[in-house]
This record gives sequence, structure tokens and C-alpha cells, in this order.
Amino acid sequence: MKGCLLLFLVLIISIIFFNFIDSKYINIFILIAYSIFFLLYLYKYKNNKKFENNIVEEKDTKISCSNSNKEINKNAKFCRYYDIKTAYKSLTEKFKFINKKHFYYFITAILIIILFVFGCIITNLKNQKLAYSTGLKCFENKDWHCVIENFTELNYKDSDKKLKIAQYENYIIKGNNKLKNKLYSDALYRYKKALELQPNNKELKIKIDSLEILANKEQKDNAIRQKQQEEVFRKNEIKTKISDTAIYQIPTKFGQGYDETIKRYGITTINRINKLAPKAAELVAQNPNCTKVIAIDVADDKSTRNSITFFADCGDIDNIRDIQRFYVNEKEIKENAIPKSIKEQAKSIDNGQYILMCEAEIKARLNFPSTYKANIISSRVLKASLNTVVTVPFKAKNAHNLELKNKGTCYYNGTTLTDINIQEEL
Repeated sequence: MKGCLLLFLVLIISIIFFNFIDSKYINIFILIAYSIFFLLYLYKYKNNKKFENNIVEEKDTKISCSNSNKEINKNAKFCRYYDIKTAYKSLTEKFKFINKKHFYYFITAILIIILFVFGCIITNLKNQKLAYSTGLKCFENKDWHCVIENFTELNYKDSDKKLKIAQYENYIIKGNNKLKNKLYSDALYRYKKALELQPNNKELKIKIDSLEILANKEQKDNAIRQKQQEEVFRKNEIKTKISDTAIYQIPTKFGQGYDETIKRYGITTINRINKLAPKAAELVAQNPNCTKVIAIDVADDKSTRNSITFFADCGDIDNIRDIQRFYVNEKEIKENAIPKSIKEQAKSIDNGQYILMCEAEIKARLNFPSTYKANIISSRVLKASLNTVVTVPFKAKNAHNLELKNKGTCYYNGTTLTDINIQEEL
């Protein structure tokens, strides 16, 4: 009776479970299957009762069944049909963990698994049928998006064929909308996707060929537009790196504090200076090492009326040590060449090279250069933000043939000598 109660309990649970997926066919199948299994179980139980008293004799530790004449263990309560006994014995030999008590439970579990798998298959088929029915209505109403949503990965009847038609129509509609809005590249992309679904569509091929000309022109226009936008963004970014007080216009009239400048360069050159100064500042600002252009002016020691050179200082006015100086001339401005700071130029030249350069300048200024003897060990190179200072102690003879101690100091802007000082050491 325990087995009957277990079967009845499993039946109720299964019906409740499958009610959640709303399938009357599964419930009917489960009801029929369990009814058959329940009847077989009762029939088997009845036969067991029938042969409870079939023991005829006991021989030592074995007893015989009157029906089958097969000996069984004396601890057995009743005889069973030989085929059932043989099947049970064969099964227990293969699966030793199964005993007589759990035999029917094992069969019941297998049946439940089979029913569950069958239920899943039926449910899947039901869902496919529902999706196909929905997609079919959408197809009739030409709701292509709905068709694609229901028929994608469905593989049910002719869903694959209808899916391709829906995808084709959907690409054509979207392509037409893009074409209407003059988005030629987007329209071309969707027409090409549609052509993949119907490669023999000659009318669509002609449309694509004509559209490619417009799409190529659109791409070029977009590239030019993007470049212009990037240029505007770059210029705006550069302007933020130039202080409002960095650039000033030199007056062209006398009596405004720039009389000497006007006399030196002339009004025509000053007008040119006023025009070139903002461009020079922008070039300096493009250097990554320039945080902010705080001042720009004409470098008088490097400029003439025919060739103007500007100097620009970058950095923070409150932190003078970190200020870097740049020089930029008219030629560099015309070529849009981004200048390097004096400090950057100095880094590219090693100290030994600076000392050799300074020695050459010192010798050129001596009366007896052949008597020059440098003290290389005591020579020094100081690379600052505004210039590089090279100090070279040396000995040389004068007109009286006396060897004197001297010190030469060279000042460089990058590789350009700006000043030199030679003095006798006491």
C-alpha cells in the first residue's frame, strides 16, 4: 500500500506542476499513464497475496514454491512468479544498491523522468506553434518587425522562408527612410543587406549602383566636415593656452611710448609684427611642454626689418623657475613649424658638445689661440629654462708672453650663442 500511496502522491504533484505550463494534453497523458501503472501495481499485489501460502516444504535453509518448484531463501515471506523473480535477481546483480524495498520506487522514478522529458518536448512544440501562429498573423499584416521577432531561430514549417521575406522588406523600408533623409551611406548599407537575401534582384542592383556615387560623395563631405570640426576644436584648445595679456598690438603712431621701436622697424614692419604675433603664439601653444603662453614679444637682438623673430614665455608667472622660453621666426611661422623651447634644445645637446662650442668661441677671440690650454675638469654647463650657460676656465699667453689664468662664459639659446664674456682670473 505504501507504493500505491507514493504513486498517487507523485501523480498529484505532476499534475500540479504541469498545470503551470497550461497543457491539457500533458495532464491527460500523465493521468492515463499513471492509471495504467497503478492498475498493474494492484494486479501484481493481488498475485503476491495469491501465492503467500504456496510454501510446501522446508529443506535445511531452502524452501520450495509449489508453483515454480524453485528454491528460495527461508526468510522470504511468499513466492513470486518465476519471471518476476528472475528479472529482479538479474537487476539486483547489476545494481547491487537496489533492494526489494526500493525496486518499485526505482521504476517509478524512471517513469517520472520520462514523463518530464515528454512534457518538455510537448511544451516546446506548443511554444513553437504559438510563435508561428503569431508570426503568421504579423506576416499577413506586413508587420515585418513582428515577423522577425517571432520567426528568428524558430525553424517551424515555412518560417525560414517567411523570415527571409520579412528581413528583405524590413531592410528596404529602412533603406527608403534613410534615402528620404539623404543619409546615402546608411541607405546603401541596408540595400546591400537586402540584396544578400535576394541576390537576383536586378532592380535593386541598379539602385545600389546609382546610390554608391551619392554615398561616396557623402563620405567625402563628411570627412571634410569632420576635419573642419577638428580644426575648430584644435584652435579653440590652443586659444585656451594663450593668456589674454600675452599678445598686444604695437602702436604705429609716435608719442605712445614706442617711438624707438617705430624708428627701428618702421610702420610697415610693425604692421607685419602685429599680424604675425598671434600666429607665433599659437605655434608656441601647440608645443606639449607649453602649459600657457604668458608673454610674447619681438626679440630685438635676433630681428631685422626683413626678418622678425619672436620670443615667447610659457608657464606660471608665480613660478618663475618653471618658465620656458621659445623663439620662433617668420620662416617657422610660414611653415607652421612648432618650435622647441631652449630647454628642449639644450637637452638634445650633451655637455661635452657645449664645452667644445664654447672653446671654439673663446679661441676665436684670443690674440694667441695656439697658447690656449683648457681646464676641462673645472668646466661647467648649466642648462636653465631661459638659456644655457657654459663656463670654461683656461690659460693663454698675452702679448708679453706671460701665461695668464682666464675664464670664458658662453650664453646659448639652444645652439645659438647669444653672448660671451672672457675675463682674467686673479
